[in-house]
Amino acid sequence: MLENNIPKRVKNIQGEKFNKLTAVKFVGMSKWHSAIWLFKCECGNEINALGHEVKRGLVRMCRECAMKEKGARSIGERFGNLTLLQNTGKLARRTYIWQCRCDCGNICEFSVEKLREGIKQCYECKPKTGVIKDITGQKFGKLTAVKKVGSNKYFQTQWLCQCDCGGQKIALSHLLKSGDVKGCKSCKGDKK
Repeated sequence: MLENNIPKRVKNIQGEKFNKLTAVKFVGMSKWHSAIWLFKCECGNEINALGHEVKRGLVRMCRECAMKEKGARSIGERFGNLTLLQNTGKLARRTYIWQCRCDCGNICEFSVEKLREGIKQCYECKPKTGVIKDITGQKFGKLTAVKKVGSNKYFQTQWLCQCDCGGQKIALSHLLKSGDVKGCKSCKGDKK
């Protein structure tokens, strides 16, 4: 051990500045054996962070500064029919979740990652605008599609199907088309 209880294998970065953060003192080791440091942000807030994440730029400032920086650039930004209203402060896969207003008037929440991937409208509008192929009457294994019954939370179309054995099953259209679902559970024609 060195001064301030810093292990020999850990580089002392005390006093060094990385983006908006300055290393104040060594705190300890994580369960993954990474050095945890106390950093002071330019705004005065203090945070604990892994030294290697700060050095690589994965953590550049405290959470409050990050939210201000993200918010200042994004409120009012449009993604299709969605307008960003406010940052909720919640994270999903290291990206913030934003409250949005759809042109239809609904308020919904999406991560910036989802918006960049192509979400352009709220969940209520999405099924109405998608082109859904009608498979009514088509046969898939032992199942015959009877009618569309809606969509799941991933906008995948669900169909009520009648099995040759007399049973019924609700199945996703893409699973019917791929052959992954061939019958109802009672006649053991269902792989899922």
